[in-house]
Formats: sequence, C-alpha cells, structure tokens
Amino acid sequence: MEDYLLSLLPPREPVVAEMESLAEKIHFPIVGPLVGRLLYQLTLVHHAERIAELGSGSGYSPAWFPKGLPKTGKMIST
Repeated sequence: MEDYLLSLLPPREPVVAEMESLAEKIHFPIVGPLVGRLLYQLTLVHHAERIAELGSGSGYSPAWFPKGLPKTGKMIST
C-alpha cells in the first residue's frame, strides 16, 4: 500500500529530496513524504493562515507546511 501511495506523489523539490536522502543516510527519523503531503493538504483544507511547528529536529516537516499557506501566511518553527 505504501509503495502505491508513494507512486502517486508528485516529484519532490530538490531540497526536500536531499533532506530525505540525508535522513536515510544518517538514520535520522523524519515523517516522510506521505505524512509531509498530508501536512500540506491539512494546511490547505483548513485554510490555515498561521502555523506553529514545535520540535522539528531536521526541518523536514516545516518544509511541507508553507506550501499550503497563502502568500500572507506565517509560520514559526523551533
């Protein structure tokens, strides 16, 4: 099922693909592209204008949220 869902995803931006590659190389846990895409879609569906993302270890999940924000949206990440 996971392979099928991954096959449906559009190509990832180079920086996101690089984060995934590095995380795999150093065995750093990230949410992954399926959850990343879900974060993006939830941001869109809820018409979010502000996001506070706490506890990002690598910056991977904060790379997905802004894609769903309007141009005037704001995000803080720690």
